[in-house]
Amino acid sequence: MEAGRLAIQTSPGARKARNIARDPRVAISVTLREQPFTMAAIRRRVVNGLEGDDAWLIIARLSVESTGSPYPQRRDRVVFLIDAEYVNSVAY
Repeated sequence: MEAGRLAIQTSPGARKARNIARDPRVAISVTLREQPFTMAAIRRRVVNGLEGDDAWLIIARLSVESTGSPYPQRRDRVVFLIDAEYVNSVAY
């Protein structure tokens, strides 16, 4: 999360980045490995795309928070910020 928005990252030339440039609507589904019948779905539009130092500040912070170690620096990365409009979760 970044300023209350979901943050995702990818390479600027990746299919995900090209699809978002064409149509900023996104749908994300998350399933827990330990509980495969528990899932969450998020739908909304990308509200901002960040590149360069702005993107790397977010990537570095999120990497340390989630893995405990720095993100292995790659050449080009872009961060997309998403406002969640529709969130649904299910547990069976």
